[in-house]
Amino acid sequence: SDLNSHIKTHRPLSEKRIFPCPQCDRKFSKKGYVASHIKFVHEDIRPFICEECGEGTRTEATLREHMLTHTDLAPFECEICKKGFKNRARLKKHMDTHSSNKHICNECGLKLNSRVTLNLHMLVHSDVMPHKCDYCGRAFKRAKTLKNHLILHSGLKPYSCDFCDKTFANGANCRTHKRKTHPEELAALEASGEKTYTKNIPKLAVLKTVTKSAENLIPVVSKQSRDFS
Repeated sequence: SDLNSHIKTHRPLSEKRIFPCPQCDRKFSKKGYVASHIKFVHEDIRPFICEECGEGTRTEATLREHMLTHTDLAPFECEICKKGFKNRARLKKHMDTHSSNKHICNECGLKLNSRVTLNLHMLVHSDVMPHKCDYCGRAFKRAKTLKNHLILHSGLKPYSCDFCDKTFANGANCRTHKRKTHPEELAALEASGEKTYTKNIPKLAVLKTVTKSAENLIPVVSKQSRDFS
């Protein structure tokens, strides 16, 4: 029986997936997988709740991984550059940057270090803006840009300087401040090799929940609007 079960693993993928989802066109190799798919995808059940931020996850393992975002821990370390990551998936994506293989853009021929950076670059050649602000309606190509936008709406300044008590709404302004105001301290910190972590940055899912329910949020004026005003 073990041999027969093993032989089935060598069947073509199309033959393995014989149990269809009644709500979409996905197919699975086991009935149990269909039930899990419906529970987590169509019903979006997230029973494991983070006590820090209230975000729900689908499994206990995912919750444990999520909890790392509320700590300074980054236990998954790159063997080449020693940069730390909070989960294996991020480390795996990062390792691609050390590869000698280049990913070439079919549109402009630009060579990029990883598949992730290529996918991000392809947004330059697209007019699609899938990430929309529920408060003001502005849309963005990248989730990260929407996140920065929602932080401005909220009035939060979660990025703090390592050398003084100044805080900022985005990481770029914080880094610029440290380079201009604290160049010697920053150089010493970088030379020491000590790792620094950005704490208490709200996740996009949390920010979206806040902007859907909150009132009296701060209006955000686009650069283009400021240019015309």
